[in-house]
Amino acid sequence: MFIVNKTELKKILVDEFTFKPYQADLFLSDYPPIYEPLVPAIQRWLMDRNILDISIEGLTIQDVIRKRQCNFLMAIREMNRLLDPALTSDIRKLIIEDLRNSPIIW
Repeated sequence: MFIVNKTELKKILVDEFTFKPYQADLFLSDYPPIYEPLVPAIQRWLMDRNILDISIEGLTIQDVIRKRQCNFLMAIREMNRLLDPALTSDIRKLIIEDLRNSPIIW
Protein backbone atom coordinates (compact mmCIF):
# COMPACT_ATOMS: atom_id res chain seq x y z
CA MET A 1 0.00 0.00 0.00
CA PHE A 2 1.12 3.50 -0.85
CA ILE A 3 0.59 6.31 1.66
CA VAL A 4 0.17 9.66 -0.07
CA ASN A 5 2.09 12.63 1.22
CA LYS A 6 -0.82 14.81 2.27
CA THR A 7 1.36 17.90 2.61
CA GLU A 8 2.48 17.52 -1.01
CA LEU A 9 -1.08 16.83 -2.18
CA LYS A 10 -2.42 19.85 -0.30
CA LYS A 11 0.14 22.10 -2.00
CA ILE A 12 -0.87 20.71 -5.41
CA LEU A 13 -4.58 21.10 -4.72
CA VAL A 14 -4.20 24.68 -3.48
CA ASP A 15 -1.59 25.90 -5.98
CA GLU A 16 -2.78 24.11 -9.12
CA PHE A 17 -6.42 23.20 -8.63
CA THR A 18 -7.80 26.25 -6.82
CA PHE A 19 -8.80 24.45 -3.64
CA LYS A 20 -8.88 26.66 -0.59
CA PRO A 21 -6.55 25.33 2.15
CA TYR A 22 -9.46 24.22 4.35
CA GLN A 23 -11.06 22.42 1.37
CA ALA A 24 -7.82 20.55 0.67
CA ASP A 25 -7.53 19.62 4.37
CA LEU A 26 -11.10 18.33 4.40
CA PHE A 27 -10.63 16.37 1.18
CA LEU A 28 -7.39 14.80 2.38
CA SER A 29 -8.43 14.16 5.98
CA ASP A 30 -9.61 10.63 5.22
CA TYR A 31 -7.69 9.93 2.01
CA PRO A 32 -6.84 6.23 2.14
CA PRO A 33 -3.64 4.32 1.53
CA ILE A 34 -3.59 3.26 -2.13
CA TYR A 35 -3.58 -0.41 -3.13
CA GLU A 36 -0.71 -1.55 -5.36
CA PRO A 37 -2.52 -1.74 -8.73
CA LEU A 38 -3.23 2.02 -8.57
CA VAL A 39 0.17 3.11 -7.26
CA PRO A 40 1.77 3.65 -10.72
CA ALA A 41 -1.09 5.98 -11.67
CA ILE A 42 -0.82 8.15 -8.58
CA GLN A 43 2.97 8.23 -8.75
CA ARG A 44 2.83 9.31 -12.40
CA TRP A 45 0.21 11.98 -11.64
CA LEU A 46 2.30 13.34 -8.77
CA MET A 47 5.29 13.57 -11.10
CA ASP A 48 3.72 15.36 -14.07
CA ARG A 49 -0.12 15.46 -13.64
CA ASN A 50 -0.57 13.00 -16.50
CA ILE A 51 -3.09 10.24 -15.99
CA LEU A 52 -1.96 6.67 -16.45
CA ASP A 53 -5.33 5.11 -17.24
CA ILE A 54 -5.29 1.89 -15.24
CA SER A 55 -8.20 -0.53 -15.53
CA ILE A 56 -9.67 -2.42 -12.59
CA GLU A 57 -12.19 -5.10 -13.55
CA GLY A 58 -12.87 -3.34 -16.86
CA LEU A 59 -13.32 0.10 -15.30
CA THR A 60 -10.68 2.74 -16.04
CA ILE A 61 -9.68 5.87 -14.17
CA GLN A 62 -10.85 7.98 -17.13
CA ASP A 63 -14.24 6.19 -17.05
CA VAL A 64 -14.71 7.22 -13.42
CA ILE A 65 -13.54 10.80 -14.04
CA ARG A 66 -15.91 11.16 -16.97
CA LYS A 67 -18.96 9.39 -15.53
CA ARG A 68 -18.68 10.74 -11.98
CA GLN A 69 -17.53 14.18 -13.14
CA CYS A 70 -14.73 14.18 -10.61
CA ASN A 71 -11.02 14.89 -10.45
CA PHE A 72 -8.20 12.35 -10.64
CA LEU A 73 -7.71 12.07 -6.88
CA MET A 74 -11.41 11.43 -6.33
CA ALA A 75 -11.40 8.77 -9.04
CA ILE A 76 -8.40 7.03 -7.45
CA ARG A 77 -10.11 7.07 -4.06
CA GLU A 78 -13.27 5.56 -5.55
CA MET A 79 -11.42 2.89 -7.54
CA ASN A 80 -9.26 2.07 -4.54
CA ARG A 81 -12.40 0.79 -2.77
CA LEU A 82 -12.68 -1.92 -5.43
CA LEU A 83 -9.37 -3.38 -4.33
CA ASP A 84 -10.35 -3.89 -0.69
CA PRO A 85 -9.86 -7.63 -0.07
CA ALA A 86 -12.68 -7.60 2.49
CA LEU A 87 -15.28 -6.82 -0.20
CA THR A 88 -17.54 -9.59 -1.37
CA SER A 89 -17.83 -10.05 -5.12
CA ASP A 90 -21.47 -8.90 -4.95
CA ILE A 91 -20.52 -5.62 -3.24
CA ARG A 92 -17.63 -5.14 -5.69
CA LYS A 93 -20.06 -5.54 -8.61
CA LEU A 94 -22.41 -2.97 -7.06
CA ILE A 95 -19.58 -0.47 -6.64
CA ILE A 96 -18.45 -1.00 -10.24
CA GLU A 97 -22.00 -0.46 -11.48
CA ASP A 98 -22.28 2.69 -9.38
CA LEU A 99 -18.99 4.05 -10.74
CA ARG A 100 -20.06 3.37 -14.33
CA ASN A 101 -23.13 5.55 -13.93
CA SER A 102 -23.42 9.30 -13.73
CA PRO A 103 -24.15 10.65 -10.27
CA ILE A 104 -27.71 11.46 -9.38
CA ILE A 105 -28.19 15.22 -9.11
CA TRP A 106 -31.11 16.27 -6.94
